[in-house]
Amino acid sequence: MPLYTYRCTICSESTDKIVKLADRENPLPCEKCKTKDTMQREAFTAGQRGSNLYFRGNWFATKGRY
Repeated sequence: MPLYTYRCTICSESTDKIVKLADRENPLPCEKCKTKDTMQREAFTAGQRGSNLYFRGNWFATKGRY
């Protein structure tokens, strides 16, 4: 199951949740402001969140291929 980031539409609290693919569009309850169905899934690209992937080390420089 993938990890998704959800943000509350009322208090702007952000949290990461592991959710089934079938349930990813369903809103979740907010744990901070205790409201029902206000956490919406955030849509963003990987570069916006700083999760770029870097391969470092001698092995990747010389043999880093598949």
